Amino acid sequence: MELTWASQRIGRIRDWNRQRQLYYGALGAIVLIAVALRFRRLGVASLWIDEAFSSWAAWNFLTGNGFSDPIGPSSPYRRAWLTTSLPIAASFELFGRTEFAARLPSVLYSLGTVGVGYFIAVRYNRLGGLLTAGFLAVDPFFLIWGRVARMYTALGFFFFASIYVILRWYDQEFQFRSPYPFVLVVLVYLGQNAQQAYLALGASTVLFLAMLLAGRLWVLETLSVDAVDSTSKRLAVLIVGGVLVAGLYVVLRGFPGIVTASPPSTWPDRDLMYYWKLFGQAYPVLRYLFVAGAMYLWVQRPDARLLVLAFVVSFVVASVTPRKAPRYVYHLLPLVAIPGLYAIAEVLTVLWRKVTEGDDELGMISQGVVYAVPVVVLLIVASPLAGFAATESVNDSPYHPGVSEWREASAYVTEHADEDDVIVSTRPELSMWYYGETDYFFRQNGLGPVVERDGEYVHPRTGAVYLNDTEDVQVLLEGEQDVWLIAGKKFELNFTDSEARALVQEEFERRGSESWRNIELYYQNGNSTQE
Repeated sequence: MELTWASQRIGRIRDWNRQRQLYYGALGAIVLIAVALRFRRLGVASLWIDEAFSSWAAWNFLTGNGFSDPIGPSSPYRRAWLTTSLPIAASFELFGRTEFAARLPSVLYSLGTVGVGYFIAVRYNRLGGLLTAGFLAVDPFFLIWGRVARMYTALGFFFFASIYVILRWYDQEFQFRSPYPFVLVVLVYLGQNAQQAYLALGASTVLFLAMLLAGRLWVLETLSVDAVDSTSKRLAVLIVGGVLVAGLYVVLRGFPGIVTASPPSTWPDRDLMYYWKLFGQAYPVLRYLFVAGAMYLWVQRPDARLLVLAFVVSFVVASVTPRKAPRYVYHLLPLVAIPGLYAIAEVLTVLWRKVTEGDDELGMISQGVVYAVPVVVLLIVASPLAGFAATESVNDSPYHPGVSEWREASAYVTEHADEDDVIVSTRPELSMWYYGETDYFFRQNGLGPVVERDGEYVHPRTGAVYLNDTEDVQVLLEGEQDVWLIAGKKFELNFTDSEARALVQEEFERRGSESWRNIELYYQNGNSTQE
């Protein structure tokens, strides 16, 4: 009898060890896939225009001009300087002025978010943690914006690291002597530096604490100071402190501009339902699983209410904000994934127990089915092949405005242009990065920012003069100097006037390779106009 009991116990230990090996083996594979996809072809694409803003700030900092635009200290650029531009500057120092180096900090932030997402999700279901990590590792939307040299990955990392720290502090009943409040202060400072969208987490946290306090006070027979326990008092202090800090922030820095910022005039109109439709198009199944999982977690796990509130508050703020784009809700995707995949994980866990419970002789085929189901589910929700495809199409990725091959076109101009040739660009920040001094900014619609100097409209970030009228293009054509126009993706869109564009296409000669993605190079011989 004792021998039988011992044999059964040894068998259960072996099964447990086998399950652990399978679990951590799968987790290790997910980590490797996440790393591989984020580094694959990382430096292939030229910088996107917004990446140029952060990269110029980083490079000028290294060259002693502070965090500034291409023109230098006269145009400071301090947006996310601590969490984005400074890490890029460090990367440039280590690896040189390359696209790979510019994007490396974002990749590290993105990998960190995958890790934090796992640790949050695993609180509620071990399989859910695995599915969440796998989803964040390969999802194209999360992957694409996790490889861009901007502040969105920094925002996502600090946003979720803060949630994780708050949850761990919750486990300690918000003891003030805990190290977590001190860590949280650092994360809050870094998060709001990354982007003001982080501030929505502050409102969510205050609401979460207020709900916890209300629940504790509700069960009291008599409401008095003596009847309130120490945890409730700490919650009250944190709520009051949070409200005072928010008020002080508004007094010192004003109401967050991200809430009221108007979109550029060239952007399409996007209504209140834009982000809900976006998630519906990208995640038609996961969107509804998220709703079901969030409702279940809200009822069953009081601590998970922070996740739900963080999503709802941030989503509402983003939806009412006039300026909308997919990248502005990048940091909310893990909040959709965790409840949605939790719903899947709970169902799979119940099914797994029903299949394996009481059957010590489960066959190899049955075991294979049991362990393969989560993998199949993950492939349906987010396929590694989709992530691979996103890293293959680096110039025209989904959910991204598109990248033009400025590096190739600028290299051609560098090789063929003379020193006194006139350089015109639809994106002076990029032509200055890859070529050098740029004389004119070819743009007629949606000018901004702009200053007037000596009767000319000048782009203050680069010093390039706007060609904002078809007549200005004609005057340039009548000059004696050769002219090169590097025309990125916006050349064919509503940034340029159709007459000015037609004049260029009629009078200029097309140069370079037609295989270049999203960019055209035009040349006009100044001598030919004098004949």
